[in-house]
Amino acid sequence: MWRVVIIVATACCTLALLNTHTALSQAQKGKDLDKQHDDIVKDFVTRTHKLALQYQQAGQYNKAKESAELILKVAPEDAQAKALLDKMHKQELAENKKVVKVLANQSWQKTGVQVLEGKPVSIEAQGNWVFKMSRPVGPDGLEMPDDMKKFPLGSLIGIIEVDENAPKKEGKREKDGGRPFLVGAQKVFDSAPATGFLYLKMHDTDETDNQGQLSVTISGQVRER
Repeated sequence: MWRVVIIVATACCTLALLNTHTALSQAQKGKDLDKQHDDIVKDFVTRTHKLALQYQQAGQYNKAKESAELILKVAPEDAQAKALLDKMHKQELAENKKVVKVLANQSWQKTGVQVLEGKPVSIEAQGNWVFKMSRPVGPDGLEMPDDMKKFPLGSLIGIIEVDENAPKKEGKREKDGGRPFLVGAQKVFDSAPATGFLYLKMHDTDETDNQGQLSVTISGQVRER
């Protein structure tokens, strides 16, 4: 009987040792795999950083941005990739500057600038103009029309005359372009909603009695036409 007990005890000890060894082996294997993963990610990030910089220096911003965005997918907190994207964004917005005058007493005015869907655009206005509203009203006063409530009266607003022949990005809706938007002192599109020509004016129902003009600087990834 005691021999059976000894045999069973020995077997149990052996199984326990085997299980312990297996667990340790699996843990070590997991650590090895983690190290391989970290090394692969590190190598990918290093190589892609170099590629992104080369694209940037060559002026191929789209490919440089794609490379930096790939880095952030595997290393979301990578400061170098974030800094590169921010630098390129500022560079793109500073390019192709054009200054135009927008008169207070005229309706939609051509800027001669074509914006491109998905590309960054900056519109910055300086100066002052005189907003006037003179119309007879009764004792009930004047109710503001709904379309005039969208933006402050006398503010600078813009609209993109959508180019119907331009290719549209998948998932874009027609109403993304062709609608007035507030410019004010500055409007920045990180990604223009549509391809088309930019028009500007003062927000007013009747512009003819207004006075003055604004100096407006348009820049970014735009075309002058």
